[in-house]
Amino acid sequence: MKNLENFLLPKLGKVVRNFFGYHMTSEEERYYGKLLLDNLIDLMGLFLVAFILGQLWISLLTLGGFLGIRLKARGIHASSILACRLSSVLIFIGLPFVVRFMPLPKWTLIGIYLLCIPMLLKYAPNDTPGNPLIGPKLRLKLRLESLRNLAFIIGVSMFLPQEWAKFLALGTVTACLAVLPLTYLIFKKESRNYEKYERAYEENGRGCEGT
Repeated sequence: MKNLENFLLPKLGKVVRNFFGYHMTSEEERYYGKLLLDNLIDLMGLFLVAFILGQLWISLLTLGGFLGIRLKARGIHASSILACRLSSVLIFIGLPFVVRFMPLPKWTLIGIYLLCIPMLLKYAPNDTPGNPLIGPKLRLKLRLESLRNLAFIIGVSMFLPQEWAKFLALGTVTACLAVLPLTYLIFKKESRNYEKYERAYEENGRGCEGT
């Protein structure tokens, strides 16, 4: 088992590094590789539960809409592994289970997507203390990419049957809500963590100019 971990973790870490464009040490690659492996195992568990409940496809659609925004807009994270797993069950199992019994007309989905646009324009991307998004160019790039992904999701939704499209919209709006400062406030988390780093950098720069 140890040999398998030694083989897998660096490779998974490189996947994370290449996807996000991070510079990582070998230890960081192992850490992010372990994180990705844990997430993949958790997803398999979620899919198994969804399959048992007869809602695998709708959970997958919800996950697709969520990840399409989440990977670029980022947003709030759970404070522990247990909280992360519970929130995943709620978002990808509980909410789709409830929504599948709710008839949502086409105009409702259009309204949801119209609400997502200003959320992303104003607040995406949002970060966490452990991963501050430093640099206005990086944030602009992620914001534009999240809007591009939203446009793609909307386009796909227009070709899906109504009963499927609503789950794509569910995942999308959930990911958009995760970037709002109000969501951070409710869960007592710090948002826009990059500001303190950039402020400190500016202050240090002014200090150097005065010497």
